[in-house]
Amino acid sequence: MRRLLTGIGLAILVTAAAPASPAREKSCYINGFETPIRCVTISVPLDYDAPSAGSIEITAAVAPATTARPAPDPLFVFAGGPGQAATSLGPWLDTAFRPARRARDVVLFDIRGTGLSQAIDCTMTTSAAQDPVEVLRKDAQACAAKAGRLSSFLSSREIVEDIERMRKALGAEKINLWGGSFGTRLSQHYARSYGKHVRAVVMDAASPVGNSIFLTAPRYGEEALQLLLKDCSADPACAKAFPALATDIATLLSQLEAAPLTFTATDPRTGIAGPARLDRFTLAGTVRAAMYDGLSRSVIPFAIHQSARGNQAPLMALGSGSGDWIAESVSFGSMLGVLCGEDIELARRAAPAARSFGFMTDSYFRTFATACDVWPHRALPERMLQTFKSDIPAFAISGARDPVTPPAAAEEALAMFGRRVHLVIPQGFHTNSPSRCVSELIGAFLQDPAAGATDHACAAKITRPRFLLSPTL
Repeated sequence: MRRLLTGIGLAILVTAAAPASPAREKSCYINGFETPIRCVTISVPLDYDAPSAGSIEITAAVAPATTARPAPDPLFVFAGGPGQAATSLGPWLDTAFRPARRARDVVLFDIRGTGLSQAIDCTMTTSAAQDPVEVLRKDAQACAAKAGRLSSFLSSREIVEDIERMRKALGAEKINLWGGSFGTRLSQHYARSYGKHVRAVVMDAASPVGNSIFLTAPRYGEEALQLLLKDCSADPACAKAFPALATDIATLLSQLEAAPLTFTATDPRTGIAGPARLDRFTLAGTVRAAMYDGLSRSVIPFAIHQSARGNQAPLMALGSGSGDWIAESVSFGSMLGVLCGEDIELARRAAPAARSFGFMTDSYFRTFATACDVWPHRALPERMLQTFKSDIPAFAISGARDPVTPPAAAEEALAMFGRRVHLVIPQGFHTNSPSRCVSELIGAFLQDPAAGATDHACAAKITRPRFLLSPTL
């Protein structure tokens, strides 16, 4: 494994001494938002330990407040993934962030290597005919070659310093932070380093700093699967249609552990028939990914039932949908830059038993560990992996059926902040801000971080989709 080390003390000294470059502004458009907005670009050091040895351009899109007199503290938005560009959340400006925009500008901050910030455009193979572990390793090796030096400087450590320079470029003494999924970690990292400039923090699908997704995902994933089985059992129609759902899943996993299944399948994207392969890793990954969203989750019982009876088409379509979304919306290089230096490094320190649990076993870790073996990266400084204490008010939003960042994860993250408000949506999944109920509560919290967002009654009215029982029902 190629890995670079850094000195924390030196990093702090050169970061403080590095001069800020002047910002460049232009009018721009982002997908999902009709009117032009302001794009602000700054040049920052590629490596903050060696600020004169190359730079990278970072861009944020600033959507103006809908009031004539906006508050001086804009809302910075950090997307998830990791590797998703905040500018891809253009449609959310009229949903998740609409109430917030009544009072303040919204800054869609593209982290380095994504979107408008020198995106690393690498191919992620989604073929159903190949070994997913080997495919990811080859894709990572090719992407690292394409990214060059940039591949080593894509971690939260660099991103936090980029955010601070953007804050200065926009002339905001105080800012508010909204993070979704991985973006919640960025909010925590920034609050630790530059808390004096943070007014309030909103975390949707919170992931606490110092945790590794490769340690928590198997346990949270198993909890989510058990909730799915319970929900189906409690639903008369689902229970009748799929009476052996738990047995079907266990049997499939056992069979695929013994030997992958090869067959001919029609590609749901092209309609062309070709060779396909289903192994235990793929089945576990497909089920886990489908549980992120209520609609795809509702298809799981039908897909598993059909797969156990020899029809793999529904399961392959479910996996294709999740795989295509990741390939199209997430920068592969940015994702590896974060996961390899943060989550994989932490997981490697743990005992093997800690990385394996439930239906996922250690498949998630093994898949990405192989990719990180060929991806140049450096571990985060130890100080960034520790908990911290802050007086900043924080509002966390959790879906009770989220398979990766359930309410327990948010409680860990909230413990580091001052006033703590936790909205738990009983029928919610992963990231819920676009809901009108949730967006209004975000707006209320930002309006008054000391006392706002206390009435959560509307969350009980949020429902999940009914289970799909057949191709037509």
